[in-house]
Amino acid sequence: MTRTYNPILERTDVAGRWFGSSVTDPELGTAHVLIRKAAEPVVVWHGQPLPAGKFGEHRRYVIDVANHGIAFRLKAASADPVFPFAVAVELVCRVRNPLTIARDNIQDMTAALMPSLAREIRNTAARFEMLRPTEAATAIEARLSSAHPSPDVELGGYSVTVEPMDTQGVVVAKQELGVQELRRKELKEVSHGSLEERLAQILATNNGDVREVLAFLSNERDAEAEIKLKALQIAMGGNLEDMDMADVHRNAFGNLFGGNVTGSGGQETMRERLERKTKGALENGRVVEGNVPVTATADKAESAPAPADKPAPGDSEKGANGAAPATGP
Repeated sequence: MTRTYNPILERTDVAGRWFGSSVTDPELGTAHVLIRKAAEPVVVWHGQPLPAGKFGEHRRYVIDVANHGIAFRLKAASADPVFPFAVAVELVCRVRNPLTIARDNIQDMTAALMPSLAREIRNTAARFEMLRPTEAATAIEARLSSAHPSPDVELGGYSVTVEPMDTQGVVVAKQELGVQELRRKELKEVSHGSLEERLAQILATNNGDVREVLAFLSNERDAEAEIKLKALQIAMGGNLEDMDMADVHRNAFGNLFGGNVTGSGGQETMRERLERKTKGALENGRVVEGNVPVTATADKAESAPAPADKPAPGDSEKGANGAAPATGP
C-alpha cells in the first residue's frame, strides 16, 4: 500500500529573452521556480508579482504546494528480531520550499521522505515486543509527530498501524496464556477458600452442571487414597507390590505399636510370641503346678531313693539303747 504524488507539475526550458508581460501568474496551490544559469533562482508564489524587465535564458518549474495525502508500508523488527512488525503509515504532506523540489528534481514525494521516516519508525518499533503492536503504533506516531520539522516540507496528520508478521500461532498461544493468567488471578481467592467455595465456583463456571462437581469430589477421594497409600508405603519401608495383605497389616501395626520382626519380612505372630514366652518360662524353672509334662514326673520317680522298711511289731518294744526287753525264764 503506497500512495504518493509528483510535486513537479510542469517543467519548461525557455531559450530566448522574455518580458514579464508574457508569463502567466501561478495558479492557486502552485508556485513557479525560475532557474537561470548565471543568476540566482527566483520563486514566484500565487498572488505575487512577476519579475519585470528583461529576463535571460532559464528553466521554469511549476511546483505543487497544496496538501496531499501519502501512505507507505514497511517491515520493522520488534524487540525479538525473529518476529517483525508490519507498519503502515499515512500522513499529509505539503511543500514549503519549491526551490528544493525543483533543484533536486523530486518527482516521487513518498520515495523522497521514506528514508528519514523509516529510520525513526524502526528505532521506535525495536523497543516493543511483538505482542504489543498497539503500544508500538502509539509510540511511533508520537515520535513522528514530534520529529524536527523540515524546512522543505511540512508533514502532519500521522496515522500509524502496527501488526505482527507471520506469527499467528504464537499470537494465539500468547493470548491463551494471557487469558489463563487472568483466570488464575480471579481464582486465586477461590483456591484458598473452603470446599464449598470451590464447589460453588465449579457450578458457576459449568452452568450448574453437577457432573463436574461429582468428578471433582471423586478426584479428591482418589488423591486422598493415594496419599494414604504412600504414607503406608513409607511406614512399611518398602514396596507394597506382591505382598500378602496380612503381612501388610502386621507390619503396619508393628510399626505403630512396636514388636519384633521375624522371618521373611513379617511381624512376629501371636503364636510365635506365645511359643517364645513359654520356652523362656520352662528354661527358667518357673513351672505352674499341674502343667508338668508326664515324662518329667516319671524320670523324677526313678531317681528318688527307696524308703526304709517299717519296723516289726516286736521291735517297737526295744529300749532306747537298742537292747531287747527281758523275757521270762
